[in-house]
Amino acid sequence: MFQWTLGVKNDPGELPALVEKIKKHDFNIFQTYYGQYGLDAQLSNSTSGFFTLKGDLMTSQYGLALILDNHVNRPGYIAGCLGKALANTVKKQRRKIKGFFYKNTK
Repeated sequence: MFQWTLGVKNDPGELPALVEKIKKHDFNIFQTYYGQYGLDAQLSNSTSGFFTLKGDLMTSQYGLALILDNHVNRPGYIAGCLGKALANTVKKQRRKIKGFFYKNTK
């Protein structure tokens, strides 16, 4: 039995390479289970790589663990949960940026 890794920080994992092989072998299956949610793979070599979400490289262990947990335990909720998480992240970043500029212009 193999242990598949996701790839975090600077260490690529094997699971993104498997997803890339699925995409090349049967794009419809890839699109059904990964692509429609914005999930894709970026390979480092033929056997490992990283996941991307809507084009952004995902290297956070916690973030990848949450997506894997969601996929296993609540697969029908992935799109909604990812969308909500991305929207909240954007809101938080905007507040940080706004706070930075207002704080430093006084």
